[in-house]
Amino acid sequence: MKRPIYFDYLATTPVDPRVAEAMAECLTLDGTFGNPASRSHRYGW
Repeated sequence: MKRPIYFDYLATTPVDPRVAEAMAECLTLDGTFGNPASRSHRYGW
């Protein structure tokens, strides 16, 4: 059988609702989230 297999589970990994709730305050603007590769805010380089 020569069918392609797609292994990108990172893009679609299910998240436990308890984890999503705990991380939401860290990953939103109120939690001062910043992309370190971005130059458009003080948390970037």
